Amino acid sequence: SVDAMPMKLVVKQGATQAVLLGKQTPQEAQSVAREHHVRSWLSLDASDADGAVRDALCPGDAEADGGKGIEYVYERLNVPDDLTREKRERLAAIMEKLPAPVAISCATGARASAVLGMHLAREEGIAREEDAIAMARERSLDFLAKPPLVSWVKGGF
Repeated sequence: SVDAMPMKLVVKQGATQAVLLGKQTPQEAQSVAREHHVRSWLSLDASDADGAVRDALCPGDAEADGGKGIEYVYERLNVPDDLTREKRERLAAIMEKLPAPVAISCATGARASAVLGMHLAREEGIAREEDAIAMARERSLDFLAKPPLVSWVKGGF
C-alpha cells in the first residue's frame, strides 16, 4: 500500500519541489509519481540499474502517465566509492536540468537528501558549509546522520 512505502520528505522551496524516497518498487514509484505530479525522477540506487523503475515510470506508449512523460535519470551514488568532486558536480548539473517536481530515490533516502541538500544550497546562493549544514538541519535532511555524506556535501563549499 502507498501508506507503507518508505517516503522521507516532501520539499517545496523556490523553484524546487522534490520528494525524497527510500527504495521503491515499480508500483510504488508509479503511485508516488501520480500523487506528487512528478515530472522527473533521479535514482541513485545501484539496484535500479535493472531498469524496472524506469520502465514503470516511462512506458513505451507514454499513455500510462497521460502522455506527459517523466524524465528518468539513473546515476549510481555508492558510499564511499562515488563520493568524489566529479560526482558532486555531475549530480549538481543533473539536478539543474530536471523539471520539478522531481523524485530522488536511493535505498534509505540519505543519499537522496544529500543531493537535494546540495541543490537547495546552490539555489539559495549559500556559499559557506556551515550555512549549508544549518539549512539541511532545518529541513531534517537524513544525510546529516551519515558522516561520509556530510563530508561530501561540505566539500562542495
